[in-house]
Amino acid sequence: MSTSESPQVAAIRARYQTSLMEKSQLIDNHAKAVNKANSEAAMQAATQELREDLHKLAGSSGMYGYTDISEVCRKAMRVVDNNVTDELESCLAELQDLIKVHA
Repeated sequence: MSTSESPQVAAIRARYQTSLMEKSQLIDNHAKAVNKANSEAAMQAATQELREDLHKLAGSSGMYGYTDISEVCRKAMRVVDNNVTDELESCLAELQDLIKVHA
């Protein structure tokens, strides 16, 4: 906690910090669903959910000061948008590592 941070703000930040693992698990589940999709429609739905979760985490993590997580989420979103599946796994692994550091 920084010296200028009120106890209320510190509590909010702590709650967000503990939610990072849950957010990470949700992203991981959607990434697995993309890989396991047995139809084009299922893959598109899972990809959209993955992108939405990455977008939400990019915004919220940046707002809470976790700019490194936000940047990796944005990188992963570009990978998803460009359908570069071989890079997605490394982006998500990098994201998992950062979340473990901060959670």
